[in-house]
Amino acid sequence: KEKYNTSFRLASIMVNLLGLDKNKTIVDPFCGSGTFLIEGLTKKYNVVGIDIDPEMVDSANKNVNWAVSSFKLKNNFKIIRGSSANTKFNADACVFEPYMGPFLKKMPNSLKAREIVKELNEIYFDIFSNLNKCLVKNARVVCILPEFKTNDQKIISINQAVFLKNGFRLIDVSMIDKDLNLKNPISYSTPDGSVINRTINILEKIN
Repeated sequence: KEKYNTSFRLASIMVNLLGLDKNKTIVDPFCGSGTFLIEGLTKKYNVVGIDIDPEMVDSANKNVNWAVSSFKLKNNFKIIRGSSANTKFNADACVFEPYMGPFLKKMPNSLKAREIVKELNEIYFDIFSNLNKCLVKNARVVCILPEFKTNDQKIISINQAVFLKNGFRLIDVSMIDKDLNLKNPISYSTPDGSVINRTINILEKIN
């Protein structure tokens, strides 16, 4: 399922943005085939992956075990089949690219885009609610969230209340590197002509 994979280059950037000490634990609540898990292990983190799809859990287990064997990775990993809205875990930080709705071959109209975003708002709200319960105080979350371009030139975005109401806030990215002149969330596009824009959101748990 290639469409479910995050590039290793992007995964490396996102894991680096966690700013976490070695041997801490990171969780990927949409672990898919295990890209973030492998990236975390190569950077000497313990990792926990969660996915509701048994095929993805099987794929992640095979990929991570291959990476551990091939590169002699020493840190611990656990992959859980379950819903990220209620699966319990303990972790110091979180990184993920979530389910972003149905695959779209063309730009939707505004009504369709709003319907998709409404569904995703509900899913993401429940995810952040569970992250608040399971992550340590001041944990950092680096995640990708979608924006939908419509055929009438509008952009329909995820409601920031999905994380704000669950005790997470966007951090001041000048704390990471004041010379980069970045704005959080960080917008980027993919070269595949996707009708979905993507933003990297760097968050911190505040309660």
